[in-house]
Amino acid sequence: MKQKLLFASLISVLSFSAIAGEGMWLPFLLSQNEAALRKSGLRLTAKDLYDANQASLKDAVVHFGGFCTGEVVSHQGLIFTNHHCGYDAIQEHSSVNNDLLTYGFWAKNLAEEKPNPGLFVDFIRYMEDVTPLILQNIPSKLTDTEKALAIKSNIQSLIQQRESLRDLEYSVKPIYYGMQYILVASERYSDVRLVGAPPSYIGKFGSDTDNWVWPRHTGDFSVFRVYASPQGKPSAYHAENVPLHIAHPLKISISGAEENDFTMVYGFPGRTEEYLPAAGVSQAVDWLNPLRIGVRKRLLSTWDSAMRVSPEMKIAYASKYASSANAYKKWIGVNIGIKRTGALQAIAKEEAAVVHLGYEFAQNVKSINAAYEAANPLMASRELYAEVVLRGWELAGLASQLKGLTEEKVASAEFAAFLQDFYKNYNPTLDRRALQKTLAYWLVEAPHGWPSLQVPPLEKTQASALACMDGFLAHPKTSLSLYQKDPSAWWKEAQADPVMLWMTEYQSWAQTTLSTPLKPFLETISNGLPLYMRGLMQAGEGKDFYPDANSTLRLASGKVLAYSPADGVEYTTHTTLDGMMAKYIPGDYEFDIHLPLRALYAQKDFGPYAMPNGQMPVCFIASNHTSGGNSGSPAFNARGELIGINFDRVWEGTMSDYYFDERICRNVMVDIRYVLFIIDKLGGASHLIHEMELVQGHSGRTFVAPKKASKE
Repeated sequence: MKQKLLFASLISVLSFSAIAGEGMWLPFLLSQNEAALRKSGLRLTAKDLYDANQASLKDAVVHFGGFCTGEVVSHQGLIFTNHHCGYDAIQEHSSVNNDLLTYGFWAKNLAEEKPNPGLFVDFIRYMEDVTPLILQNIPSKLTDTEKALAIKSNIQSLIQQRESLRDLEYSVKPIYYGMQYILVASERYSDVRLVGAPPSYIGKFGSDTDNWVWPRHTGDFSVFRVYASPQGKPSAYHAENVPLHIAHPLKISISGAEENDFTMVYGFPGRTEEYLPAAGVSQAVDWLNPLRIGVRKRLLSTWDSAMRVSPEMKIAYASKYASSANAYKKWIGVNIGIKRTGALQAIAKEEAAVVHLGYEFAQNVKSINAAYEAANPLMASRELYAEVVLRGWELAGLASQLKGLTEEKVASAEFAAFLQDFYKNYNPTLDRRALQKTLAYWLVEAPHGWPSLQVPPLEKTQASALACMDGFLAHPKTSLSLYQKDPSAWWKEAQADPVMLWMTEYQSWAQTTLSTPLKPFLETISNGLPLYMRGLMQAGEGKDFYPDANSTLRLASGKVLAYSPADGVEYTTHTTLDGMMAKYIPGDYEFDIHLPLRALYAQKDFGPYAMPNGQMPVCFIASNHTSGGNSGSPAFNARGELIGINFDRVWEGTMSDYYFDERICRNVMVDIRYVLFIIDKLGGASHLIHEMELVQGHSGRTFVAPKKASKE
């Protein structure tokens, strides 16, 4: 495995000699590596990418809702992100009579833009290495528990001190298993309104079949706007709020990108584990993923059968299904990629180099591996419990949310909105059917050949769990009616509900049988990984080590590259509307294409957004290292102009969270020209286009879209 970015406290000179391809780089460290970046193809300075005091590209990149990335594309706070990132918001505004998911939505003016309580965007103001401040005055003789408490105290003190100086959001994130600490200062705006979304036949084209797959033809984008107080300050939703003025929004290139062009993705990748020993990756691939896949397969098939015949169910379960299916297919792809590339063997080779450093390192690796081996069956059992009960069984998920609440909290407006939202998208009959399927897998199918798995008493588990489906909480109308009449009476009923009692009993079982026995093994692994990381760095002296993703702002660079995932299979870099039409299946829930887009295609009415050969681009791939959280990230050309919106990875390369192999790891982006085409020609929202600055050609010449008469 190529490895990147060893921090300054260990190696005095940082090197980005192989920056294209693998790596998720901390942007505040880029200035000392400008020459290598420019050699890779960048035409900007490092300060153009990140500057804490002056305008830079980072100022137009936002953390969208804490789970995705977005980019600001107009002075009026217009934001692009993915369709699947905005899916919950689109769903919340949808009903059978006003189905925005199916037919799309385009606000004609500011008054039509739809507020979304709870949705926010964070602008990064600055990042800082605060390792000396966090690790100061911590004696080496402290136990691991004492050290963790001391670090936590130092983090809290630092955050309090910064909060007293400036009104921002502060967090401190560990990297390299706690050997270094990064402070992130951000500004949160919590009035974010839905502006536009394509119909699902565009935003989710290919749905499950094409998810994580190339070639792809999905217009995975949606449009929001961030609002502020009239004074330009962060504010919760208020009718008097105005669009936030952004001094330096992104420029948008309508010239596209060609094969071998430099690209970069700026965003907030969620989590990677690039430096685990082989036993850690094997735990995920050989123990956990097969069980996760088994549970989700049964859950999704049950939901799918109901969604296909019921429009109400399709809307209610759309977001839940999409989220669950996304992880299900990713786990399958991870296992395929790890095995196909020989990743475990390569990781084991690096591990052997650490062992050869000496006795201390060898003993540490031995201890870690023994802990993984002992933990595997317990981890697998805990994962089954989590998948079936905590994630798959919706009613149990509600019960988990209720645990620990007070009567005062239950009576709050916040909880009232939560309960209303839960029941709006909940069907007890479907939940019962799904529970029967997943319970059967957990208690009967999964343990076959797994004698060391911990399984609760079979008859009691099945009978008691299904009996919970007859309780008070499983009846939305009865439950909501009582809550609206008397929250206190509702709370008393809820506490005595069978599912609450069941969860109390089985959480105790999980704690006693799984979590408590697991604790010493997990502590051994956690305590051993910093030394293992140090060993990787020492054995790989001269290489660069980038920190694992942890939802902090990162830059990944690469190139538009074709790839070959298997013998005899060659994939090109771009897809077009021609390919989308070739997949068209009338009436199919994944591959149907409605008449308006078919008509535009037939007329070749692509406006100024077509490729030089006259084709309409849809998606493209590159070798940027991305992960979950990079959904919605801007994809830039060498001049920092927006050329696409990142939304996926190729199936064979999803294992890049553990092991990056540039031969098959590709990120998938919707071409920005397709985004503009859909907004303008299909959505009739040319007023949004006129908010943006479009440029074309290698000189970045401004393109002025022609004005259109209003359709109102």
